[in-house]
Amino acid sequence: MISVISFGMAIISSPVRGVRQFFQTLVRKNRELGPRIFAWWWWRSVNRPHVLDSTYQDLLESLPEDAVGLDLGSGNSRIRPGAVTVDMEPYPNVDHVCDATKLPFPDNHFEYVWSNAVLEHVRYPWKVAAEIKRVLKPGGVAIIQTPFFESVHGWPEDYYRYTPNGLRALFEGLDEVASGTSAGPGQVLPDLIQFYLTGMVDLQQRGALLNLWSVFVGIWFVPIRYMDRILRNRPFFWKLSRAYYYVGRKPAN
Repeated sequence: MISVISFGMAIISSPVRGVRQFFQTLVRKNRELGPRIFAWWWWRSVNRPHVLDSTYQDLLESLPEDAVGLDLGSGNSRIRPGAVTVDMEPYPNVDHVCDATKLPFPDNHFEYVWSNAVLEHVRYPWKVAAEIKRVLKPGGVAIIQTPFFESVHGWPEDYYRYTPNGLRALFEGLDEVASGTSAGPGQVLPDLIQFYLTGMVDLQQRGALLNLWSVFVGIWFVPIRYMDRILRNRPFFWKLSRAYYYVGRKPAN
């Protein structure tokens, strides 16, 4: 009798165990796929921030291929094949792991310094700016891009936001070559709407289902990103922008 009951329980428990394993796998996959969907949707799809004015990028591309340059805060990339990379973290492509307030290079060494979305993450940006100016050769250019209306990121190492005049103050002593809006208000509003309609959760830390909901919500607001090109000359446009750039040249004397 006992063996019959045990056999019956085994039959019942087998599909129950299978269902439980199925849902456990589903939950695990949901957690694993969430960050992947987030990375694609926010940084590689049509929902990514659109560059409005690429002058700063064009100036970099116009430099000679053999120009000696510094990619400051490079992360796991290199802005040009011959650029020297510096970062606080030992990523595979980093040539020098160091503090940007104490760069291990002689005075007047580089023909350009590239710094993209880095200065908001340094505790003493005025010291970093002074180092950039120090290591630039006379006639060399500092190419800087920083956020303004952008969410806190890289927390807790996120300290500042910069206006165009803030960047001019940091790089006082350089001759301004160009400055402007690299990303306009149309790169801010869709972000806010998506985070409101997903309950202001940290999507990067959530699963696939919530991130797919963000994609569904966000796809309706992608056209707003393209409106920057229509509204770019309106008087208040630049004051609500997502990011600005500044390019300055070190005087020859």
